[in-house]
Amino acid sequence: MNLPRNLPPEELSKVLPLAIFQTNAVAAGSNVGLFPTMARLNHGCSGAFNSVYSWREREGVLVVHALKDIPKGEELLTAYFRTLQTRDERR
Repeated sequence: MNLPRNLPPEELSKVLPLAIFQTNAVAAGSNVGLFPTMARLNHGCSGAFNSVYSWREREGVLVVHALKDIPKGEELLTAYFRTLQTRDERR
């Protein structure tokens, strides 16, 4: 989460809700949204992720797709951003 350092509590309380939203929001066409089920996916670096998500504009839904068979109980991992860049480029 990107928050300025050393904010006094009264300033932190003003910016924290937006920072939390921005950290958890997902692109949904020309908008952004919070998707509680999709939020359960965790980040897996390149080659480690087993699922991807995409926004379907026509249906107005976010869809999660498995990239391979995922055994019951295995964590769902996705790349949060810049999936076409190398690890060094993302850093």
